[in-house]
Amino acid sequence: RGEGRDEEYDDEDDEEDEDEQQEETGRQRTLVRDELPDWALSLVVGLSCCQRLAEQDIWWQVRLGDELLAGNPLPKFESWTYTSTHVPFHNHWMLSTVLFSATHTLTSVPGLVLLRGILSGLFFRLLLALRPRCPLRYPLAGVA
Repeated sequence: RGEGRDEEYDDEDDEEDEDEQQEETGRQRTLVRDELPDWALSLVVGLSCCQRLAEQDIWWQVRLGDELLAGNPLPKFESWTYTSTHVPFHNHWMLSTVLFSATHTLTSVPGLVLLRGILSGLFFRLLLALRPRCPLRYPLAGVA
């Protein structure tokens, strides 16, 4: 008997929490009104990032990933530029360099462009999801 009453109270508490949440926001989040525009905008952001690669850094990251995938140890010094061979090298991007190298090996440059678009769209969507009720979330996610 006692357990049944506790469950009834728990259900009432859940309903009250939902009612309070609706009162705070004025409405419930819906797929068409809230989620679909966010995903559509994220798709636009991702597609807008699918342009020619102009970054110079991507190629040394691909090369470092090639070396790591070939089984070479992490380099302690940069060996790609003759002016920096004595400077200690700290690879903070090990996972991304392996991802870039594998993508380049499998799909060449178009794959890297597509990867940039997919990651940009997903990160933009993540930023929108972090602040669902903020009125400035679209400009803030765009700036980030």
